[in-house]
Formats: sequence, C-alpha cells, structure tokens
Amino acid sequence: MAPNPKTMRTGLNSAQRREPAQGLMFFPHQLGIALTLLLLAGCGEKAPPPPIYLGHIAPRTGSQRDVGLGAADAILLAVETIRATEGQVLDRPIAVVHPDSQGNPDAVESEAVRLATVGHVVGLIGGYEPESAERLARIAQQYKLPVITPTWLPTQTLGHFTFSLGAPPADRGKLLADFAVKTLAAKRLAILTDSRRADAIAATTAFRGAAGKQVVAFAEEFASDDRLKELIQQALAVEPDLLLFAGTSADLDRVRRQLRQAKLPEQTPLLFAGADTPELSALVDAAADPFIYWTTLFVADGSQPPAQEFARRYEQRFGQPPLPASAQSHDAVLLFAEAIRRAKSGQGDKVREELAGFQDFQGLTGPIRWEKNQAVGRPLHVVHRKDRQQAVVRGAGDGDKR
Repeated sequence: MAPNPKTMRTGLNSAQRREPAQGLMFFPHQLGIALTLLLLAGCGEKAPPPPIYLGHIAPRTGSQRDVGLGAADAILLAVETIRATEGQVLDRPIAVVHPDSQGNPDAVESEAVRLATVGHVVGLIGGYEPESAERLARIAQQYKLPVITPTWLPTQTLGHFTFSLGAPPADRGKLLADFAVKTLAAKRLAILTDSRRADAIAATTAFRGAAGKQVVAFAEEFASDDRLKELIQQALAVEPDLLLFAGTSADLDRVRRQLRQAKLPEQTPLLFAGADTPELSALVDAAADPFIYWTTLFVADGSQPPAQEFARRYEQRFGQPPLPASAQSHDAVLLFAEAIRRAKSGQGDKVREELAGFQDFQGLTGPIRWEKNQAVGRPLHVVHRKDRQQAVVRGAGDGDKR
C-alpha cells in the first residue's frame, strides 16, 4: 500500500504529537503479516496476537484540526489506561487508527467505508459536527458497524448501530430555562431559533415549556441572515431582560454584536442553546462578555473526580486543557473496550448489543446509560467565561454558584 500521510495509529506508538502524523498506514491484516515475518526472521518466538482495531475519523488538518488532535490525544490516554489496568481485551491489545477527515463530510464517509471494508475495525468513533455524524450513522447501518459519536443526532437519524454521547438539546433547554427563571429571575424573555437546525428547535421547545408561557415575551424562528437581522430588532422592541439564542456559535457572535450595538444593556444575559465548541469559548473570550451562558457536559472543577483527574493528566501530558470532545472520545474508547469484553467477540452486531445494554457506565462526564433511542442523558452544567477562564454557575439540580 502506498504511504498515507493522513493516517496515524494510537496504541502502537504512544509518542506525543500535536501535528498530523506522517508515515505509513497499515490495516490490521497487513500489520499482522508484517509482525509475523519479523518474528520468524528473528528468534523464532511465537507471534503476538494482532490488535483489536477501532477507527477514529476526525479532522487532523484544516480549521477543525484542534478538535481532532485533542480527541486523538485523549484516545491515546484511554488506550494507555486500558493497558495499565487490564492489559488486553480478549487477549489482544486495543489500537486505534486515525484517518484525517480534513473537516469534510465526504472524506468522513469514504474513510468510514474504507475502515469498514478493508480496515476490519470493530467500531468507529467520530462525527464532531452534525453532517459528519449523519454520514457515519448511515455507514454504521449499512455495514452493521457500531459507531459512537460525540454529536447529538435525532432519533430517526441514529439508526440501530449509532450511539450518541452528545447532550440531548431538550436537556440543554430545560436546564437553561431553570437557570433563567430560578437563578437569574428573568421575567421577560426573548427567543431566537434557527429553524434549519433540529437541535435548535428541540432546545427552544424544551426551554419554552420549562420556563412557562407567561415569561416568554417574544419567540421567532429564522432561516436566513436577513431574517435574523430583522428579528433581532423585533426582539429588542419588547425590552427583554434575557435573550435565548439557538443556532450556531458564529451566528451567536453576530447576534451579540448587533444586540450590544443596539444598546441592549451590557449586563443583559445572553443564553446560548447550542453545543459547547472551541469556537464558542474563543468568541466569548474575544468579546470579553461574561454575560453569555451555555451548557456543557464536561467540567473539571472537582465536582466530578474522574473528570478532574483526566484533565490533570491531559494537561500535564499535552500542555493544554482538554476539550469536551476530548473527554467524549476518551469515554468512547473505554465503552468499546468494555462492550467487546462483554461480547467476547469483535463482531459488530454483538458489540452493538452490549453497548445498548450498558447501565450506569462511569464516564468522565458522568454515568452513561443508553436510552431506547441510543442517546444518553448526562449531568449538564451552565457555564460562562470570566477573565478567559470557564466558570460553572449551575448544574442540574444545583443552586446558584456564582
């Protein structure tokens, strides 16, 4: 096979890296042959068993490279944890291959097909944004190969073989409503929703139900930039004491700018119902706006000791704090290892059944229990950024922590 500079392996080489790997891509059967030949040519010792392979499809180049590299680093820690605590799974080591999706959904799909057909992986990890996650879900169903994605997907999109570690949007909406009404004591709310996004609609529907109709003074949907601009002016006209926005983090930045330019008081809270992403933290830091709040699955403030210990190890090893997607990818490797162990097999349908049957598996972001729709409800936290540091202001069932 020709050299493939876009692929690396975790578990076979454990050197630190912050750049895309450069080297040869080996699929499991080729690696097994190579190892066998080397050993036969050597001292005649018995060849070690070939690894059990997982595939991690993520951007290692392009604008989303930090997400992919951070997830790969976390996967390395997970593989090392398995080896340190249990050694092997079914008497074989766990290893992970890392093709580069380049942030392109078409590349995600082609790499998934290649790993499913030629790579002989037991499962896939990836899909760090909705379109890529949807492509993986289709491949998973077609090849009966289990996939764990950090992105929330609608039930009808998940299929039988895809499991989501993303926070359900309805859970985000409910927690933000509780925070708005009980902690911030908001009495007059305005809501803007991107109607093109299923997660945005689900989040604001849940928010409105939890907050109560009596406090919602304005709620509209948009499907274009021009319409959003119009709705911002209309929302300002009702003089809200809080605004909830459900859309992309890029749109949130424009909404924030337009609201502040239109003289919305600087201390008026802006609640974001979208997913926690690196872009979100970056734009909030750039804006130096401590009154933007959102939800996250992953915090390392001591409230969840496994998460705090993981964050300590990660930062000590790689020199920077982990992203939420890093924690989710770490969990995915451990979930797969345990499912393979329980299934006593690497067959996709058997591993899938074991994944579906997990009850309270302890992950970095809380206990994992798959629901019938193969999504998972987990503890969420409301956070904001202050002085370029993330601060938790409310968790599920908690009071005000500010």
